[in-house]
Amino acid sequence: APVPGQRATIARFPGANALVISGSADTQRMLAEVIRQLDQRRQQVLIEAIVVELSDNAVRELGVQWLLAGEDGNPVGLTNYSDRATPLVPIAGGAGAGQLDEDDPLREQLQNLAINSLLGANGFIGGGGGRIGDGLFGFIINAAKTDDGSNLLQTPSLMTLDNEEATILVGQEVPITTGETLLDGNSNPFRTTQRQDIGVKLIVRPQINAGGSITLFLRQEVSSINGVLSNSASDLVLNKRELETTLVVDDGDIAVAGGLLDQNDRMSVDKVPGLGDLPVVGGLFRSTSRQRGRTNLMVFIRPTIIRSQADAQSLAADRWGYMRQQQLNNAPGVEPSLDEM
Repeated sequence: APVPGQRATIARFPGANALVISGSADTQRMLAEVIRQLDQRRQQVLIEAIVVELSDNAVRELGVQWLLAGEDGNPVGLTNYSDRATPLVPIAGGAGAGQLDEDDPLREQLQNLAINSLLGANGFIGGGGGRIGDGLFGFIINAAKTDDGSNLLQTPSLMTLDNEEATILVGQEVPITTGETLLDGNSNPFRTTQRQDIGVKLIVRPQINAGGSITLFLRQEVSSINGVLSNSASDLVLNKRELETTLVVDDGDIAVAGGLLDQNDRMSVDKVPGLGDLPVVGGLFRSTSRQRGRTNLMVFIRPTIIRSQADAQSLAADRWGYMRQQQLNNAPGVEPSLDEM
């Protein structure tokens, strides 16, 4: 039996989610009352985020490419703006494939390369050819105008206990090259990669204050793939916007966590020295490209305290009603259920 005045011993019993207390009767009664008052249903917090990204991109291109070759089809001189226009060399190779035998495997390869170049073209593609003395010449014109406007609206939401961190990620795992070793004359390459999360990621830890307000420790990340680094490299360029902050929001109120306005303009000119600077006809010997990009990103947060079982059931019923109606629209006359869905 415990000795009066001796300190109580408390041990946790994880299997039954219980506490084992060894002490005097008065001490046990006092601790039982304290545990009864502490053993209350913990409040939960529903975090709803709205990520709005307004983008406006415009690209304008105009270029002329030339090719001069001998009677045998071998190039003598050419201008080729392959960064933004359709390359002329594969198309010339496809035209020269007509001089090869039908059974030559190179003939089909050159023709497929020319077709793929045209299928990947942007804007207006036109050209022509002829003969100058003992030589052959050809040209191709590339003109494109692209205006892209987008309204990307992501609405991640998640439920978590008071003062517990929660994470939600909607996206992809993209392989990123981290190292490469070439051995034995490049015959035995060795490459290491790691996978990186790309998409919408929200990490949040809410803390309910005594007055009913909520302190939010959150990190919001929006990332996407922008494309390859260059035509000759397979490394990816990633767009990433990350927000990490702490703010206080009242229950059910909407707060703006951050905003970013990004605008950039880029103009590039490729030309033949001397000829590209001539008035009027100089446009036949140069390629111009103008790009304009503007992005407006805003993040809104709304936390809602779920205090009781009735609040949780009301929230679940509201979301379930929405999904049930969507299912009824797809299959009228069939009563949706959890088992069916």
